[in-house]
Amino acid sequence: MSSIGKLVKLTVWGESHGSMIGGVIDGVDPGIKIDYEKLRAHMKRRSPGKSNTTLRKESDEVEFVSGILNDTTTGAPLSFVIKNSDHHSKDYTNIYNTPRPSHADYPATVRYNGFNDINGSGHFSGRLTAVINVAGFIAQEILKEHDIHVFSHLYSLGDIVDERFDDLKFTDYSYLKNRKIEVINDEIIDKIDDKIEELRDRKDSVGSSVETVVYNLRAGVGDTLFDSIESRLSQSYFGIGAVKSVEFGLGKSFDKSNASVVNDCYYIESEQIKTKTNYNGGILGGISTGMPIISLVTFKPPASIGITQDTVDLRSRTNTTLTVEGRHDPSIGIRAVSVMESITAFVIYDLLKEYGWKDLGKK
Repeated sequence: MSSIGKLVKLTVWGESHGSMIGGVIDGVDPGIKIDYEKLRAHMKRRSPGKSNTTLRKESDEVEFVSGILNDTTTGAPLSFVIKNSDHHSKDYTNIYNTPRPSHADYPATVRYNGFNDINGSGHFSGRLTAVINVAGFIAQEILKEHDIHVFSHLYSLGDIVDERFDDLKFTDYSYLKNRKIEVINDEIIDKIDDKIEELRDRKDSVGSSVETVVYNLRAGVGDTLFDSIESRLSQSYFGIGAVKSVEFGLGKSFDKSNASVVNDCYYIESEQIKTKTNYNGGILGGISTGMPIISLVTFKPPASIGITQDTVDLRSRTNTTLTVEGRHDPSIGIRAVSVMESITAFVIYDLLKEYGWKDLGKK
């Protein structure tokens, strides 16, 4: 399925090298004013060309075709399109019968009986995350009205590691979106640039990770078992191409931790219940605690590299080799920052529509 959400549902459609991509958001509140300049700035954070990670250039100009009147949402299904302009389908002519290693080519060919669009990875392309950014922008504007803030940053690229978000109290990280590469420690930006150029020269790629924080989400949002906040967020995160692991709070490091150290002990401050630490990332039992929600998503290295690799010929059923041509990102995390921010905001918005904005724990 290419849809997500309960009370607010997003449907994503289109292919990387089609004439356009787009989305439909059903359930968005009426009366939301769309600030087009802010939207363009938000889209530019993800778009090809902000950093030197990709050679593909797209304007990512959003055109709303329904659900908008006088630049304001009407409450009807909100649909929009983003035109594709800079695509080179000829770069993919040699891979129709020779699936790219670690791409969706082979399983998708089996799943769709060979009818899937393979150009630019078709519906599996990261190009479609532009649609997620539009939905996330609208969700963030609504969340901000309730003083709920979502931030993401590039946490790691290869062996280059950034600082972590403040997981105990609200910190305004909005300045990150104005940086060429959205990291907290700006001293590593040049190192990342150098790494990207090195990878491009070697025709290789590297993995990366993006950290996201949600500030000021009230306690009591979410549910048990399969409808937990972790479940809802993880489902959306794994809908982003190349995501291979999702962690909350201390994540994998819990496996070597003692409860006496990582239990988040409670205390009261200004009549609010808080925890002295936040190793659990603001979620217990699948429900928000009122502390910042912290997640870390890891992306595998982009599979399209210019190094000759082993594959198979699907027609002759023989072994062969493949050299991938085209313009591909040496790493995903840099451009995925705004995407993770957007999909997180969208899920939180949907959750609050379901569980309510009011803090039931307060008189």
